[in-house]
Amino acid sequence: MSSATLLSERQDAEDEKKAYHSCNLEAKVAVAALKGDKTLAQLAEQFDVHPNQITEWRRQLVGNSDQVFGHSEKQIEESEQKNKGLFP
Repeated sequence: MSSATLLSERQDAEDEKKAYHSCNLEAKVAVAALKGDKTLAQLAEQFDVHPNQITEWRRQLVGNSDQVFGHSEKQIEESEQKNKGLFP
C-alpha cells in the first residue's frame, strides 16, 4: 500500500472516532466550567467529554463573548442612518 492510502485510511478512522456535540451542550459545559464550582475532571465525568475539550469550549466562550452583547459596525451604521431620518 502507498503512504497516501495509509494516511487516507488513518484519517477516515480518526473521523469515525471524532464525537460531535450539539451547540447547546458545548455552551452548557463551557458555562459550567466558567462557574468554577467543579473541577475539569468532575465536569468531564458529568458530561462525558474530555477535559481538554472543556478547556477549549471555555476558551471559545470567553473569546467570543463580545459577540453576544456587541453590535457589528454595519448594525451601528444602519441604526444611525435610521435615526437620522427620524430626527432631522
